[in-house]
This record gives sequence, C-alpha cells and structure tokens, in this order.
Amino acid sequence: MDESFISWYHTLNGKKEIKRFDFKSETIKKDLQVLINSCDVILNGLPEKISKSLGIDFESINDKSLVYCRPLSSKTYKKPMHDVNALAMCGLLPMHVDNHFENDFIDPPMLPIAGISFGQQMALKIIAGLIQVKEQKLALEIDAFLDEATKVALTPFYPENLQRDGKTKFLHNGKFPCYCIYKSKDNRFIALAAVEEKFWINFCELFNVEIENEKRFHYEDNSIFNQLANLFKTMSSDEIEKLAETKDCCLTIF
Repeated sequence: MDESFISWYHTLNGKKEIKRFDFKSETIKKDLQVLINSCDVILNGLPEKISKSLGIDFESINDKSLVYCRPLSSKTYKKPMHDVNALAMCGLLPMHVDNHFENDFIDPPMLPIAGISFGQQMALKIIAGLIQVKEQKLALEIDAFLDEATKVALTPFYPENLQRDGKTKFLHNGKFPCYCIYKSKDNRFIALAAVEEKFWINFCELFNVEIENEKRFHYEDNSIFNQLANLFKTMSSDEIEKLAETKDCCLTIF
C-alpha cells in the first residue's frame, strides 16, 4: 500500500521481540497462557469475540497481577477510526484545512499527531496501572480511547470558544510573518521563528531588513510576508546560513 510503512514498521518495532501465532492451532490457548503468566501488561487490540475464544479477554485473566489495556476508538462512537478521523471529530482539522480551502483535495497534517498522543496516553495509563497493580496484587482493566486522547492532548491548543468563533489562524500555523517558512534562491526552506523582540532585532540586523518590531505580527495583508519572501529568494541557503550563525534569531534551514 505504502512502501514507507516498511521503514516505519522496522523503526517502531526493531527493539521488540515478535512472536507469531496460528489462532486456529490446537495449542494456541496454552501457548498464549505461557506468555500471559510471564507478562506485566497485555495490550489487546483484538475484537472481544476473538479474545474470548483465545482466553485472553479480561474475564479470563483477572486473577493475575497485570494491567490489561484495550485501545479503542471512542466511548460513544463504535465504528473504527484513524488519526485524521479523530482530528476531524474533535474539531481540530479546520486549523489545517483553512490554509488550503481553495483545493479540491487536501493533504492531511504532516504527522499522525492524534495517534501519537493516543500512544502516549496509553503508556501513561499503563504505568499508573502497574503501580496500582503492584499495591493491590490484582488485575486492572484499562480502556484507552483515541478521540479522548486527542481531545485531552490537542484541543487545548484550539479551545472551543475559538472553534465557535471560526478562528483558524494562529502563531503556530502561519498567522504572523515572524513565524513562517520561506524559500531560498536555491529552493531550500527557511524556518523562521523570530517571535521574541530580541530575536527579531537580531534578524533584522543580520539581514539588513528595516521592519519595525511590531510589524513582525502584521497579518492584515501579506505585505510583510512578501517582503521576507522576496528577501530570502535573493539569497542562497549557504549565504543565509552563514549570516544566521553569527547571532541568535531562531532560523533553521532545511
């Protein structure tokens, strides 16, 4: 489907010991029990019906001292979902699509940020659960929800009042010229984040730019964006890099 998955799979799973089982084997329950008896955590994404048939549902193992965690889509929404579905349901995607509204199709955000937040939430819940299990000597069942993890970790950066007002442009997604991405003469990119006044002053001095300090937050039109874009287009990445090395101005070439 996507050749990149090969690299991602090995990067994420390279340090794991992977065992494969035939769920139709006559010894499958016994084989799985050997693992269960030596583990601290079961992270089970299998359907409930299959889990019960294999003897790895919570009811079958709740006499053991371990954490049993199920990754689920939602408490209320029972259908499967992926990262971009969770972002849409939590009202976060408008921040992204607003920049591409004129397009008939839009690339999703650069990383599966909802899924990453989900993984972190599960890890924290499991660690907390392990502490509780150690104290109580009983099995603990934990449900983790993709949409809940997305809301908890990410919606504070796009609060409901801003969603209701339809505001989608902020510092971190391109509202201000001082925090934006530009292109050099040799078609490399410059990440500029000269937000604080001291960094903006350094930037203007280094690149001989006469833009007032408060103008770095000018967003009513694209005049400052265009001024900076035109500046960077006249310079090679090497020239920009040499200048930026002499003073701190939060500038990175990639």
